[in-house]
Amino acid sequence: MKIVCGTDFSEAAKDAAEVAAAMAAKLEVPLHLIHCVSDWLVPADMPTDEFLEPDARRSLTAESLRLSKPGLKISTELLHGNAAHHLLAASASETVCLVVGSTGKGTMQRLLLGSVSEHISQKCMAPVLVVKEKESLLDWLDGEVPLRTLCAAEFTESGDDAVQAMKLLTGLGELSFEVAHIIATDMLLIQAAGFISQPITDDAEAPEKIVSLQRDLADQSRDALGIVPDAVYIRQSLGNPAYEFLSLAHERNTELIVLGSHHRQGLSRLAHPSFSRRILGHSTANVLCVPICVAANQREHRGHLATVFSDID
Repeated sequence: MKIVCGTDFSEAAKDAAEVAAAMAAKLEVPLHLIHCVSDWLVPADMPTDEFLEPDARRSLTAESLRLSKPGLKISTELLHGNAAHHLLAASASETVCLVVGSTGKGTMQRLLLGSVSEHISQKCMAPVLVVKEKESLLDWLDGEVPLRTLCAAEFTESGDDAVQAMKLLTGLGELSFEVAHIIATDMLLIQAAGFISQPITDDAEAPEKIVSLQRDLADQSRDALGIVPDAVYIRQSLGNPAYEFLSLAHERNTELIVLGSHHRQGLSRLAHPSFSRRILGHSTANVLCVPICVAANQREHRGHLATVFSDID
């Protein structure tokens, strides 16, 4: 097993590499550091190797030395072409996690081009950690403080990959673990059901149905992950569920969002707007994206905490 990290030597990529190195050291697995030379930027008649590769190789070596620490094995690989393609290939097997930085592209750029991190998160067969703020992750990995984590949840079946991803987090450090389920609805349904936005508590003045949903998620989390959430939130959304979830994450000062992707592409993605894609594009917190479709193919047990990591349309 290994941790894979892609770098273009930008500040965002360096932050991600530091987190990847700390994770690899904590788990006692190798770190595989990859840089891709973008050949498409070079005219066809220019000898790419002569002009670009030496500088890239020196930078990759320097980054490996910067990240080195006792007991950590780091391998490097210099490739040519599309970075997302090579990172997906490198993490296709025997990979604990793929770690990437966030480019912070604006809405129009993201609409037209997307980003490497979003593209990878939608297609990768391993969990993908998108690092947007390194300090909280590094402090957590150093054992200094718990990591404030918020998981997106539904009430459908999940699989072993999602469960293992949460177990990976618990193995890395202490968590402050909260779960949120967003209900897409309209005002009439809200008035009829009396939905409210609050965590589960003993004296919560919530409708019986909402309290039941909260307790079901808490019980499923305990049974599947061995973790009892600090809070379970049931919230309604009159618009896009992703933005209600992000609002809650902001209120809770969340440091890591955990969710899933069904790997929808093309017309399927247009017909079923991706919750995870919106979270990746707009979250200011770090995001761990877990591929639900892989877990579904390998499922051996029923009744696991499904909607932690599940895509909400």
